[in-house]
Amino acid sequence: MTVDYDLIIIGGTPAAVYAAVAAAGLKARVALVDPQPGHTSWLGQGTIYTRVLSEMGRKLEQMRDAAQLGIYPQIDDLTEPDMSQTGFPSLPLTEVMEWANLVVANCSEQNSSAILGALGIDLITGEGEFCRLPHLGFVVNNRRLRSRAYLIATGSRPVIPDIEGLQTIDYFTPNDIWQKVLKVGRLKLEGELKVGRLKVEDYSELKLENSNQQPDHQQPDHLGQKATLREQSSTSQPNNLGQKATLREQPSTSQPNNLGQKATLREQPSTSQPNNLGQKATLREQPSTSQLSTSQPSLPKTWVVIGDEPIAPELAQTLARLGCEVTLVVSTTRILFQEDLEASRLIQAQLEAEGIRVLTDSPVDQVREIDGKTWVQAGNKAIEADAILLATGEQPNVESLNLEGVGIKYTQQGLQVNKKLQTTNPRIYSCGKMAGGYPCAHIAQYQASIAVKNALFFPCFKVDYHGIPWTILTEPQLARVGLTEVEARKRYGKNVWVIREYFKELDQAQLLGQTTGYMKLVVQRNGTILGATIVGSHATELIGEITLAIQQKIKLGMLANLYYPYPTLSEIFKKTAIQWQHQRISRNQTLKNFLEGFFNLRRSWSK
Repeated sequence: MTVDYDLIIIGGTPAAVYAAVAAAGLKARVALVDPQPGHTSWLGQGTIYTRVLSEMGRKLEQMRDAAQLGIYPQIDDLTEPDMSQTGFPSLPLTEVMEWANLVVANCSEQNSSAILGALGIDLITGEGEFCRLPHLGFVVNNRRLRSRAYLIATGSRPVIPDIEGLQTIDYFTPNDIWQKVLKVGRLKLEGELKVGRLKVEDYSELKLENSNQQPDHQQPDHLGQKATLREQSSTSQPNNLGQKATLREQPSTSQPNNLGQKATLREQPSTSQPNNLGQKATLREQPSTSQLSTSQPSLPKTWVVIGDEPIAPELAQTLARLGCEVTLVVSTTRILFQEDLEASRLIQAQLEAEGIRVLTDSPVDQVREIDGKTWVQAGNKAIEADAILLATGEQPNVESLNLEGVGIKYTQQGLQVNKKLQTTNPRIYSCGKMAGGYPCAHIAQYQASIAVKNALFFPCFKVDYHGIPWTILTEPQLARVGLTEVEARKRYGKNVWVIREYFKELDQAQLLGQTTGYMKLVVQRNGTILGATIVGSHATELIGEITLAIQQKIKLGMLANLYYPYPTLSEIFKKTAIQWQHQRISRNQTLKNFLEGFFNLRRSWSK
């Protein structure tokens, strides 16, 4: 019996789309089964929103630090409602989310159904599961699909820890924090508007009784005008210069006056005040003070961020820069426990310098709500908060796939796979969070490329994470590739050299005012690069060159012979390579003696 496809990919993650495009590019027949169209990737799961808010927080922080460069805000009106105590505008959450939605829409166009379909990929929407009999296949929408191989790339969902009392309160996760914050903020704002509306209505009714106005609100003015207001008030006030006052949110009730003016009312609530022509505008149904009209949904004031994952310090820093009071709680002895000790301490120091309270070695025992406030018991400390953010890891979305029925073993951490990314059923492959616990999108794409080649041809390709970079988007950024210093010393012993170069030594870093950070290279005596850690400005961009050197086995001496544009941050590579050369000379006593004797001899010849 023939099969329908060469490869069936289950999931709508970036890795799944990448694998489908790669397979179609090899002229294979591919089907992409997407359970939830429109929410198929990190774009719809909060990552892009986190990046947008993080960028906004970074820009706000730059504005606050502008005084160091002699730049100060010019405040024309101290009564502006959106100005913070620093003199800079606060974050308009609604507008920022609209911008994030635009970014999502633009990025999603690259993977639209039309584009994927034009590449020859069969797009199938719906939930499905594997079946074994009469042949191995995948059933979706009551249709049995058969393929030579299958690839599971369904993504993951947040792990909810077993904390006493957690199920009785509301909490946030990295996937939904910004959407839920905006929703809660809107509900809170609507409640405030309703209260304000009642107060204004009561005031207007009182004015009606005192002035004996009629319900139709028509009052002649001193020049014979009539201002007709139906169900909506207005801020339009005719002036003495023949101007037009335009209101928005009222269907056109215009009346000519004896000056030839027309006051056009168009759907806008307002606080009209009696003018010099004796008009009065009575408020109905909609309050419109300047404060209410400029109100925005806001973030909860105090946060507790719980979790040991790299996303935890990223979100804690973003929330702090958006004006929140943040406590970061981790159960390990330091944040970013898997990273280089020096790097994690530097980032923790930066977080604390920005006002974030960091509690290490403090597992959370229980959560309770007392008098409308949430209390978190972390170690021996009780912390009061308005909101809780859980950053405690991810678990795979595979429960509905009937994996047991086709002989696939898995745990909460992921599917059991070999280095070829085959599951315990050799015809079914996996990538992404499913296959190794790496949450980065670029690592998932690397796994997808290996899985596609093994599934379409012969299973002879193996994953090797040694040359794949890892990034953490705090500020300063952290990026590393290869072995850490501890790992290298365990494997190579004394044949390991560590070279550091600090950003403060770079002229470009001084110009940018971003001198915090360093580059650490772990190399062998002969210059072979084993690993690198960069903490500092644009670290995620700089790590690419070291990644190339590790993958192509380029020794450090080659970087010493390269010349970089001045002034740029990339000069740190040459400075580090030159420092390695100096260390080689200082540690080689024979070479030092030879050079000293050589130059002594040359000087004697010159006499």
